[in-house]
Amino acid sequence: MFGSATVIALVAFGVGGALLGWRRGTKAIYRRSVSEPNLAPGETRRDYDRWLRRRRKVGRVIATLLYCLVGLGIGLLFVATTAVRH
Repeated sequence: MFGSATVIALVAFGVGGALLGWRRGTKAIYRRSVSEPNLAPGETRRDYDRWLRRRRKVGRVIATLLYCLVGLGIGLLFVATTAVRH
């Protein structure tokens, strides 16, 4: 169905997109806010930081998957535009 060059191109674009998404999603995981957050009564700053890191990690995984899909789409466009028909 697909030639080996097509599969290699799609994998390369997908992995490239995933790496870009992972890198962008990782930047802010451990960064603290400049302003003091509004904490709920009984919640400590440590609990808030843990919750925030967990939320950012989930966002990183979602961003990685989305970037991978975008990379695959770009790879498909690349393969479609460079395909040689005989």
